[in-house]
Amino acid sequence: MPEPKQATTMESNSKQILFHHPRAIEREGNSGSRVRPRQLVDAFCNLGFEVFEVTGESHHRAERLRLLQSRLKDGETFAFCYAENAPSPYALTDPDHFPRRPTLDHTFFKIVKSLKIPTGLFYRDIYWRFPTFKEEHP
Repeated sequence: MPEPKQATTMESNSKQILFHHPRAIEREGNSGSRVRPRQLVDAFCNLGFEVFEVTGESHHRAERLRLLQSRLKDGETFAFCYAENAPSPYALTDPDHFPRRPTLDHTFFKIVKSLKIPTGLFYRDIYWRFPTFKEEHP
């Protein structure tokens, strides 16, 4: 697979998107939860979007959120936000599961909502919502 085309200059504010994931985006992966985020970032880049990632451990997401807030103050806009969840609460997604920044992701989504940026969340592990799961796991 060819390397994704990374946007180096802003072609248009409407071509910018936000990508939120409480884990690092890995180049290599052996499961859907590691492969899917990278493939999506690559796909958005190949479609011509500049992808602003708010990803990784909480300290990295906090840095990215500060940069995002600065860019928003400068008038930048985003077409939409794509988010991935994790099997544990966002606040516990650092490797040691210690909640260093328990309100970080709430703050991110609150900002996104206040700016009316359309948001889609890939909600993984929803199998428990289907009748077959209830039948197999009473």
